[in-house]
Amino acid sequence: MSPRPGISNAEARQPGKAPNFSVNWTVGDSAIEVINATTGKDELGRASRLCSRRLAACQDLQT
Repeated sequence: MSPRPGISNAEARQPGKAPNFSVNWTVGDSAIEVINATTGKDELGRASRLCSRRLAACQDLQT
């Protein structure tokens, strides 16, 4: 088998099941946000601060 460019060890990464949560943080946030990857909501049922609707609302405030 010939080596693939950019990969030094083809056995190094063993992919598995993706986690059921997402963690995000952006500049200006006071804390991380943990989101259920299935629902897109936090533990209190609120939509992620990175969801399209909230990003659009922030953009509207800046214009």
